[in-house]
Amino acid sequence: MSGQKRTAGVLWASPADRIMLAEARAGAHDSRVHVGVFSRMPGPAPAPDEVRALLADAVDRAPTLTYRITGRGRRAHWEVDPGFDLDRHVVEYRVRPGRSLQQAVMDALRAHPLPREHPLWSVIVLHGHRQDEYALCYRAHHAFQDGMAVARTCEAVFGGAALHRPEPQPAPERPPTRLLLTALRDFGRIAWRPARWLPRATRTGTPTPALHTAVLDADAVRAIAAGTGATPAQIGLAVLAGALRAWQPQHWTGRPARRQRRGLPTLLSMSLRPITDRSALGTRAGLLPVALPCAEPSPLRRLDQVRAHGASARISLHHRAQSYIWRRLPYPLIKAFWTTSARTSPGYLVTTSYMLPPGLRGSAVDTGAVFTVPQLMRGSVGTVQFIVQGAVVTASLLFDPAVPDVDRLPNLLAAALADLHAALPDTATAHGGGLTARPGPARGGGRRSC
Repeated sequence: MSGQKRTAGVLWASPADRIMLAEARAGAHDSRVHVGVFSRMPGPAPAPDEVRALLADAVDRAPTLTYRITGRGRRAHWEVDPGFDLDRHVVEYRVRPGRSLQQAVMDALRAHPLPREHPLWSVIVLHGHRQDEYALCYRAHHAFQDGMAVARTCEAVFGGAALHRPEPQPAPERPPTRLLLTALRDFGRIAWRPARWLPRATRTGTPTPALHTAVLDADAVRAIAAGTGATPAQIGLAVLAGALRAWQPQHWTGRPARRQRRGLPTLLSMSLRPITDRSALGTRAGLLPVALPCAEPSPLRRLDQVRAHGASARISLHHRAQSYIWRRLPYPLIKAFWTTSARTSPGYLVTTSYMLPPGLRGSAVDTGAVFTVPQLMRGSVGTVQFIVQGAVVTASLLFDPAVPDVDRLPNLLAAALADLHAALPDTATAHGGGLTARPGPARGGGRRSC
């Protein structure tokens, strides 16, 4: 951008940051573009002074927490908030009778929007649902931080880690035009050629989206990873495909139409943050189009197809193209493409998978006590986040209120994982220090998804 060239050292807001701000303005409520980490803790809720003392120490180790966005349009940039006050970033919320903790988290987000004139984050203390526990939730606006940045910040706030002070990052080099066109063509398949599966997502004036969580069998995930070489993220996508198949069998079983056989177009979040950037400021997330093989009846072939569609060469192509697109293309062009995609899509699904630091679990009540709060973009019917934390794998599901029967999905995810685990070959041989499953007949015919 010309403004970036004229003024050295300024932390200009990227087009991606500005898109997230526009998403908040266009939605029914800005809480739809908040991301966070939620943890149940034992004992009585701490006093606000105790929380402020914790955050004061964290701010010294994570200076990003003092930055706000200011300016408009091309002049939007990040700067230290001259009126930074921790009191603005500590929220106390009493859970209403009859509300689950997941529902209370969404109520608290909606009741306490993040004012743009100050850093776009807060720590929420929820209490009143039980006498022997409370809950902490760190949440941030998606313009301020993406999911990976939130995870790093939680490591600093609750785990004692340190983040770098934000600094301008060098602009990525322009990739070949053919590479950019390939990436854009992949997104076109998401926006204009989706598999029909659910009604169009609602737009504005909707009730609070419902948050659901599912704790997956970590031993089964490890066994599948050892037996197939798949990553937890790939296993999560294959399990999600199996759960969606069981959730909407009328779309995926029998003799589905050709478009259905090609799978469910899905956007998988991936980090575009440079290795040199340890500040956790701004959104640096890209989206990898992936087809979930919901029409495939074999759990192992579903996993094979997910792995083929997420091949490293394809990820590298999108990483290079989107690192340039989200940082260097003109904002009006990106916004037009984003808005058109949101309006024309009849309901795409966003998924992501990342690790949380074990330090967050130091005072956790039990397995699954830590889970995430995903964002819900326009045009999307839902977001599914898988987190791996030590030996625990948790899925968080946030869906548009217009989508029926979402409460069935947590049990269906557990069942799909059990089916995949049961489908592993009985014998495995040691290979290269790990376990490699001997291929059985069910794995031979897997084809690459479109």
